[in-house]
Amino acid sequence: MLSPSLQKFWQGTQSDLPGFIDRIRPTINSTALWALQQGASMGISLMEIVLAIVIA
Repeated sequence: MLSPSLQKFWQGTQSDLPGFIDRIRPTINSTALWALQQGASMGISLMEIVLAIVIA
């Protein structure tokens, strides 16, 4: 059902999972950092809205 290239990739990943994780670790780290920044930004925005309502 899978294309030959995808099947080859999947089998390589299964046989060397630690190596695959090491290869994608920089992407995982940058994505996690981005998600944390977005969460912090959203938290600050929510706090600004709440303060605006309390002050008004």
